[in-house]
Amino acid sequence: MSWAPLPSSSRDGGKGPAALSDLLDVVMAGLGAPKADVVLLVHDRWDDVVGSEVAAHVHPVNIEDGCLRVVADGPAWASHLRWAEPEIIARLENLLGSQDVRSVSVRVGRK
Repeated sequence: MSWAPLPSSSRDGGKGPAALSDLLDVVMAGLGAPKADVVLLVHDRWDDVVGSEVAAHVHPVNIEDGCLRVVADGPAWASHLRWAEPEIIARLENLLGSQDVRSVSVRVGRK
């Protein structure tokens, strides 16, 4: 991975410090992740995406290269989420207005 300096703020013609949100977006893009607001929105609206019963047992971890990684309390919940993957992706696309999430990877473990 090559090194590149972080951008300076465009608000003042590039002479001052950049806004933290702009820097986070650059760092996240370098890691293959969507913008920070996308990740926060998925976490904040997880109950709406999968329903409160599932959300109590399955938690989003991160988004990397278009893959939403989640952890499930047990194998039954993991299996349920794998089965519901197309619907979850469609709901996320509707929520986000983009295709930042193209797949879901589920593992069994702790939050």
